Amino acid sequence: MVSLSVLLARQFGYTNRQLRELALGALLHAVGKICLGDEMLLPEYMVPDDKADLYREYPTYGFILMHNTNPALKAERLTILHHREWQDGGGWPQGLRGDNQPPTRTNSHDQGLIHRYAEIISVASAYDNLVNGTGELPQRLQPADALALIMALSRKCFNQAVCQVFSRIVCLYPTGAMVQIQESSSFGFEGYYGVVKDQSHDPARPVLILYADPRGKRVRPKTLDFSHDPDLRLRIMA
Repeated sequence: MVSLSVLLARQFGYTNRQLRELALGALLHAVGKICLGDEMLLPEYMVPDDKADLYREYPTYGFILMHNTNPALKAERLTILHHREWQDGGGWPQGLRGDNQPPTRTNSHDQGLIHRYAEIISVASAYDNLVNGTGELPQRLQPADALALIMALSRKCFNQAVCQVFSRIVCLYPTGAMVQIQESSSFGFEGYYGVVKDQSHDPARPVLILYADPRGKRVRPKTLDFSHDPDLRLRIMA
């Protein structure tokens, strides 16, 4: 998640100093949980309902912990405090709003708005939780489904500009990944298995080399370009 946050921040022209600040905030974004007991270290969906209000205070505890440790780290403290806030004010712990503007390196932090570092980290953290099953949902989502959910929450929950950049740089199907075609409107190969050959033209619609039919029986390798298939859905094989 830290690497993904830094990669995102680079797209907005951050300086090396700003990248270091953001990276530290990303690394310690959940540090406040250690102040609240072992139950708060569980995946979010496993936190008991009667502890939900307490759980939502972990960014505040992280802010206080960082202040007591090193008061000079102001940007990092605000990143920790704000990373669960939403653009429409529906987040926590303070109910701050965002302005959905690109969080560029020259944007100063306006009082009452979400810190720009936190707007970046919140997207990277949400994606990481969705694909690893450590957030509010008990199941792991496929990368494309996680991205689709984040984009659906763009502007309401997450900074719209950050989401747009994120959708361009996230690697949904790495070269060499083994996948199964779940839906397709182009070639009629639903259920077939393939290996990702190239995803440079469209990260969500890669070029595949098919190698097995839906029963797992080997077939003659066939290269297919799905970059123009609007209905393509793939499942990454474990």
